[in-house]
Amino acid sequence: MVLLGDALTALRRLARKNPRTGERRSLRAIAAELTAEGHINPASDRPFSIETIRMAMLPKDNAKVVRAAKTAKGKLALQPVAA
Repeated sequence: MVLLGDALTALRRLARKNPRTGERRSLRAIAAELTAEGHINPASDRPFSIETIRMAMLPKDNAKVVRAAKTAKGKLALQPVAA
C-alpha cells in the first residue's frame, strides 16, 4: 500500500523532528496519530501498518522493491525482489 495525498503530507509532517527537543516520533506513534486524524488504509479500512509507514518514509533512490510472500506458517512477509 502506498500513502498518497493528504495521508502522505500528514506522514511527513508527523515524521519531522521536534524543533525544541530534536526528537522524532516512533513509527507506532505516527500510525496512531494518522488514525486519529482519520487517515486509514483504503484497501482494508484499517489503520496503516508500521511497515507501510516505514516504506513511505524511505527516500525514492533507496527504496527496495519487495513482494509479499507466504511463510511456512502461512503468514505474509515482505521479501526483497532481485533486480
